Amino acid sequence: MEISFTECRLTAEDRKLLGDDLTAVFLTMAFYAEEIMQLQHLLIMSLRRPSGDSIFMKSSSSRSNFLIRMLNHKLHEFRYAARKFPRTLKRREMRASAGLAKVLERLDAYENKMKSSPHNSLSTQIRNKLSGHLVPQSVKAWLPHIPENAEDRFLFHATKANSNFSCTDDLVFAACLNEHWGNDEINDEKYNAFLDWVVSAANDAVTEFHHAAIIVFIEFLGKDISKDVKYNIDNAYVGRNSEASLPVFFLNE
Repeated sequence: MEISFTECRLTAEDRKLLGDDLTAVFLTMAFYAEEIMQLQHLLIMSLRRPSGDSIFMKSSSSRSNFLIRMLNHKLHEFRYAARKFPRTLKRREMRASAGLAKVLERLDAYENKMKSSPHNSLSTQIRNKLSGHLVPQSVKAWLPHIPENAEDRFLFHATKANSNFSCTDDLVFAACLNEHWGNDEINDEKYNAFLDWVVSAANDAVTEFHHAAIIVFIEFLGKDISKDVKYNIDNAYVGRNSEASLPVFFLNE
């Protein structure tokens, strides 16, 4: 099948023209935008769960929650890099065109939207205390908030890699959420609202990088992006949202 892209190359000459500081900020934003998109693809497949024994359902949901935590983590890193973008331009005294001004306005609005969200506090806690740096002291503080009906089975498999410790999704992650919300039973409505917010914020981050990239490639580097580039792609590289899913185990037949 055929797929079209707007293709832009960032050559050694381009990087020299931009300078090390601006190139570094731009590539950092691009790096996190790429990681966000990779996590989004995995999350789409992970959220499609088969029915069956509760422990295996827990394995699937545990992975989805892990991907949400990592997606949330990458959002914080992208935000940090995005805040550097206007500061770097200011130091470079880049020409303030109408297009650039709009992009800077968009980035500022995105950051303000993230900071003012009622989900930002939980987002920061998950980034700082779970996905970024989990220590025993934090887990100890959450122990009283483990749900009464928490999954508590540890499954050890001969292959090691197929062992299953998804009970920690209840014993650690759910306890963390309960402590944050001040109760001892997970609130599905609140968590689903947080999940939706993370997914939406991830989409916004990738969108804002696209707008920033257009300024860099067109205004700063003078690239011609008027024509799309078409690639022939093997069907093996293409999935369908209605069909794609991730297995929980990998076993030899």
